[in-house]
Amino acid sequence: MLPIKIHVLHPEDKSLLERELGGVLRAVEFIYKEPGVNKPLTADDDEKKNLNGKKYRIQINKVSNAIDEVIRTLMGVLTTPVDRKIPHGQSSTITYITKAGSLDHIQPAMIAF
Repeated sequence: MLPIKIHVLHPEDKSLLERELGGVLRAVEFIYKEPGVNKPLTADDDEKKNLNGKKYRIQINKVSNAIDEVIRTLMGVLTTPVDRKIPHGQSSTITYITKAGSLDHIQPAMIAF
């Protein structure tokens, strides 16, 4: 599962979701915020006005890297941790625990951003 967040959740909704998931929701955020505004982030939004400081192209890149690595893991190609460098010196480490072979042998994976 690769959660994508497009708006700020109400606290009770977030609590319900985390209770059902059995842990903290860690999602790639596509949220644009400025005073009085809470909407999905778009390519046309001004990152200087965005209080979240998120850039659309960076968030798209995070999602595409995560999808690529999930697919490679399911195919048994990727079996070791991967460190992806993203702009501004931030690092996004995605750790997979897999065994080569069929999908029956794949253990749960943690995706950390």
